[in-house]
Amino acid sequence: MEKPLENPQATAKNASGLNTLDIIALVSAAGGSVASLVFQQVAFAAIPLSASVALHVFNRKQLMTQMADSQQAAIAQLNQQISQQLSSVQKSIAELNQFQQKSVAQLSQQTQAHQTSLDTLSGQLGELQKFTANLNQETHKLNEFDRALESQQKQLEAVVLEMREIQEITQKMSANPNSAEFYFQRGFSQERLGDKQKAIEDYGEAIRLDPTYANAYFHRGMLNKDIGHRKMAVEDFRKAAKYFLEQGDIGNYQKARNLSQGMHDFRTVAKHEEPETNNHFSQRIPVSGLFE
Repeated sequence: MEKPLENPQATAKNASGLNTLDIIALVSAAGGSVASLVFQQVAFAAIPLSASVALHVFNRKQLMTQMADSQQAAIAQLNQQISQQLSSVQKSIAELNQFQQKSVAQLSQQTQAHQTSLDTLSGQLGELQKFTANLNQETHKLNEFDRALESQQKQLEAVVLEMREIQEITQKMSANPNSAEFYFQRGFSQERLGDKQKAIEDYGEAIRLDPTYANAYFHRGMLNKDIGHRKMAVEDFRKAAKYFLEQGDIGNYQKARNLSQGMHDFRTVAKHEEPETNNHFSQRIPVSGLFE
């Protein structure tokens, strides 16, 4: 706890006491002077004067000593107060440094913990992205499988319809075995199912029953070309062109004629120039692979 500075009034009081001694010395000197005038003796004046001078010198010396002591005491007290304040400031600085170090350590720990959490989250995000990519890939495969299954289902339904068509035509043929149209329709269904040999046989029966059946010649020519019977195919196309022309079917006549003349480009032409037919199926049904 800080000590109060020395009371200036006490110092002034001491100085006042010393001044009183100076007054006494002055009065004594004055009294000696008066006595010397009264008694006309110089000695009476010298004695008090000497005593006054000595007393004044002593008084001043005492005053200087007291003032020096008072100043030293004040300086010491001030130094003590400054030292106490400096110690308090140093203590506060030390506490502040300790708090700062503690805060920095805590902040470093929190930063490290956050970095660890971030690394963990980054790893989990990477795994999630990988899982999502795999899931998307599997979903894509599943969609492709669904589309393939749907396509096969449609093909199977078409095959079933064709087989029913063949069965119905066969039943009709039992009642009317000399119908060239029934043989052609069944041959056309056989062709769509991919059974080329049976289709050729039915087309042949249709031609046997109706030697001018242009469509039967044309389709049999297509199948003969597919299985490598080029000469038979050319002959079928020529007859198909002849009978299309006789029937006034100029469009199909031109198609059959072009095929017979351009066998080297048969596949390309055949793809785009198949003759029109009243049958509700116009494309072959890929049967292979449906039951694998």
